Amino acid sequence: MLEEFATVPNKNNHLLIRACQDRRLLGRSESLFDYLSQQPCEGTYIINVPADSRRKRMPREAMLIVRCGQVEIQRPDKLGVFGYPPSVTQVGC
Repeated sequence: MLEEFATVPNKNNHLLIRACQDRRLLGRSESLFDYLSQQPCEGTYIINVPADSRRKRMPREAMLIVRCGQVEIQRPDKLGVFGYPPSVTQVGC
């Protein structure tokens, strides 16, 4: 995720990412998921999730809760050799 935030966003391109892995935040004791869970709800959406026979999942409805905040994501150690910055700051909503 840090690779995209460090290279893609500019005045013509933005990113919307659904995080499936918790991330370390620079200068904070809590992780990304813990931090966002403390932010106020900006809105909710109900979506229909189709069935997936490969995974034996039935169709269902899911509720998405949107939370926003500014975070500084710490670079994973393995990316240090590729010249990425130590962290990237992102503002949500």
